[in-house]
Amino acid sequence: MFIGSDRIPVIGNGILLGGVFTMIYAVGMALSSPNNWPRLAIVAVALLVTVGIGYWKFATRRTKQPVEPGAPPEGATVTDPALSARLDAVEKTLDGIRRALGD
Repeated sequence: MFIGSDRIPVIGNGILLGGVFTMIYAVGMALSSPNNWPRLAIVAVALLVTVGIGYWKFATRRTKQPVEPGAPPEGATVTDPALSARLDAVEKTLDGIRRALGD
């Protein structure tokens, strides 16, 4: 796969979609030329593999679980009481801003 496609999913998705369209074009060109059955077979298999990889990539994508407001992220612990007090103050301020904006 493309280097960095895990960090920037738009790039990986664009390359995959471009590959699908290129393979569809290649199948059409192989169908239109006479006596080119081996090329058609190879390009058709490549199209099936590309579509299979795309299906696997999008069908097995993990969805992020919603986090309850105020709940710490998984594995996060606050052991410093001063930090905990500052965090509570920030949360109260943000909650007040949210109520003031009518959200």
